[in-house]
Amino acid sequence: MGSSIERFVKQLPSFTHARPSWGSCGAVDPRLLMGGGVLLLVALALVLFSGPPEHVDGPGGEPVPIQNLTGEKPTAAELEIADGLPLPGVGPLQVTLSYLGSRDDSLVTVHRPGVLMGKVYGFEGQGAEASLTVVGGPQDGLQAFTKEDGTYRMDGLIPGLHFFRIEGRSILPAVRMQRVTGRNQTRRDFFFGESVTAQLALRDHKNKPLEGAVVSTDLGMHRGVSGEDGLVTLDGVAGGRRVVVDIRAEGHVPVRYELNLFGGLLTGAPIELPPLPVGGRVRGQVRSWPGGPLPTVTMVPRASSIGAFQVAWENWQEVSVDREGRFVLEDVPITHLLDVRAFHPSGVSDPRVRAVQPSISAAATADFVIRQAKAVVTAEIIDEAGQPIAGAPLRLEA
Repeated sequence: MGSSIERFVKQLPSFTHARPSWGSCGAVDPRLLMGGGVLLLVALALVLFSGPPEHVDGPGGEPVPIQNLTGEKPTAAELEIADGLPLPGVGPLQVTLSYLGSRDDSLVTVHRPGVLMGKVYGFEGQGAEASLTVVGGPQDGLQAFTKEDGTYRMDGLIPGLHFFRIEGRSILPAVRMQRVTGRNQTRRDFFFGESVTAQLALRDHKNKPLEGAVVSTDLGMHRGVSGEDGLVTLDGVAGGRRVVVDIRAEGHVPVRYELNLFGGLLTGAPIELPPLPVGGRVRGQVRSWPGGPLPTVTMVPRASSIGAFQVAWENWQEVSVDREGRFVLEDVPITHLLDVRAFHPSGVSDPRVRAVQPSISAAATADFVIRQAKAVVTAEIIDEAGQPIAGAPLRLEA
């Protein structure tokens, strides 16, 4: 085969100098056609017998193996930024590509982050340009921007309840909350109206007017305190659907409501809310720990649904103990079983969790001991064929 190719190559100059004969009907010299066929055969032979490259040179000159799992010729990737979506920050744009370990779309769907998408509507029911920013939590500051028609999409959200600060030229700043799932896309349209004045009527767990309750909307943007008659007035609230209203009163569970507050729906009469539930107490002590920073205590419910209201569970997240290791969790719900856990960066809690349920008359008790512990994590990074992958970056998250 090699000698045949060499003979063809030696004949290439004669074919190269051949000239077409422009006679009737534009006939072409057959020697030229034969030369084109020979070139095609040479190119085909080179492709069949040369094989793909086995490695490329890395930044330091060392060979880096090429993993071509699909057998297809790799092509250059392109990053496209949609028009009208500014990128916050300065400096070079860094893009991270993560290999999920399988090309099975059904497996990828289960483990992908949450996606929130929808539309922001302004005063007149038209789409509004705005920014959406996550407030609080591990993704605090994560941001997305709507298009000109008000549509938006926010990727990479941790599944769970999030608070979003929404701002735009044609809408008033506001905070809305939304639970995002991890399996499917979550859709939420945000509707905004003009500024409103809302008056609320509050009652305690005995159904009497509640004085001294602190009421706020949009995570503290607007705040008021109820008087002797249990009434509180909030001015300048960004009207709309599902306005977030927080209520905190001593001896009662801190609760949160979502109210529809549009100017056309408010009649001037106070909005009466259900009586606030009475709160209980959980106390305890971390009797010992490996030194260093103080341990923290977190309480979460066995069941997240307590009633028509929502409990502000963030009040009992990562509560530091005192120097003696003691802690008190005030005004916790008494209607459900609660899990209390203790944490320390240098040890493991014993027991891992305490299940408690306080009552009106008696506090629940939860004691812990933090035992020093160290762990070593070893792993091997392999491709789909089971071969080790060298130089793969690894990140552990908890």
